[in-house]
Amino acid sequence: MKKFITLAILAFFLNMAHAQFATCYSAFTDFEEIYTITTDGEHVYVGTNNTIHRSPDNGLNWAIMTGVGVNLPYSNKYMAILADGSNIYAGSDEGIYRSVNGGATFELKNNGMGSLQVLDILKVESNIYAGVNRWDGIIQYDQRILRSTDDCETWTNISGDLPYLVNKVYAIAWDGNWLYAGTDRGVYRTQNHGENWIAMNNGLPEWNVYKLLVVNNSVVFAGNDDGLYRWTNSEGIWSKLSNGLPENTSVAGLAKVDTKIFATFSLETVFVSPDLGENWYNIGLGLGTNTLGDIAVNEDYVFVLTHPIQHLQLPGKVHRRLLEEALGVKVNHSPEPAFRFLENPVQDFISIVNRSGAQAVVYFYSNDGRLLLQANLSEGVNTIDIRHLPHGLLLLQCTGANMAASARIMKI
Repeated sequence: MKKFITLAILAFFLNMAHAQFATCYSAFTDFEEIYTITTDGEHVYVGTNNTIHRSPDNGLNWAIMTGVGVNLPYSNKYMAILADGSNIYAGSDEGIYRSVNGGATFELKNNGMGSLQVLDILKVESNIYAGVNRWDGIIQYDQRILRSTDDCETWTNISGDLPYLVNKVYAIAWDGNWLYAGTDRGVYRTQNHGENWIAMNNGLPEWNVYKLLVVNNSVVFAGNDDGLYRWTNSEGIWSKLSNGLPENTSVAGLAKVDTKIFATFSLETVFVSPDLGENWYNIGLGLGTNTLGDIAVNEDYVFVLTHPIQHLQLPGKVHRRLLEEALGVKVNHSPEPAFRFLENPVQDFISIVNRSGAQAVVYFYSNDGRLLLQANLSEGVNTIDIRHLPHGLLLLQCTGANMAASARIMKI
């Protein structure tokens, strides 16, 4: 019996030791700045001011993507990495380097882009977008965001009518209809490949927007030095998120799994939201007092970059935590409601989250009980057009498999 108890206690503490973030890589040089992390399946890539570090097995083993014949220059700032199977795109100080053989060799592809610093890369079907810093030494160019339709062979400037004061595009996102740009002057979006850009800074400070994330093609998240903001088309205004998040702290990274959102805050820790930003839970156990950087998530792990508080005196690190375990923190503390209404009051559209696990139906009633609209709800976020409904108080009823919810919504 004593032996059994001893083994049980040992197993408990082993589980506790793994129930947190653990360092999986710390072989950066003392003065190496680490900028970005991304995943493609089990492959993990980290960009620094020297090179790109790569792991083929979820962070167990690592190698540096430089050497004879690789043609990926050392001592270059790699601030954006996009990995898509054997195709790897690395944004550098002098344009984009592309590999078509899994990183064995790279070629510089900056025809039409010039030697501008690339801050973000996004691929949408056959289109590749690059957000850049328009300054090259003392010369200021017009490019802020560019597009390639031939796998980076040539680039076209799609900065269009972005205001002249916009110098940097830090982040790019796509919702199936709009292309978004997070800039040093807030957020802009376009529907016509950059010919016209529309400012969407209602409720958002016109500061540096470092990170953008689109969920279910309907909800946009933006991270700046003030915190995390959320936009829905139905509301048409940015809302600053709290409910568990730190106040007035810079967002360092955003990632998602389905509709679950992960966010790192530079001077705080890492949080997860199971309900599109309504509530947030601290899952940063094991990260200590380091300054946090970017975040990436695959089907197995959550990966986080950290820097020591005394920056550039000690190497940075890559930490990982099991995704299932990180999501379990949320499940243990707050079960998700079957239905959630993201806006109130509303204008032309309303977003309803269906978590009932099955097809559901929403009914819109007038204040005197008349049925005005009936719509099906699929699993996840549903955006419903209510422009034709009268202004004033609306009564909503959602019904699913043995689940129901109601709400009073004011249409303005």
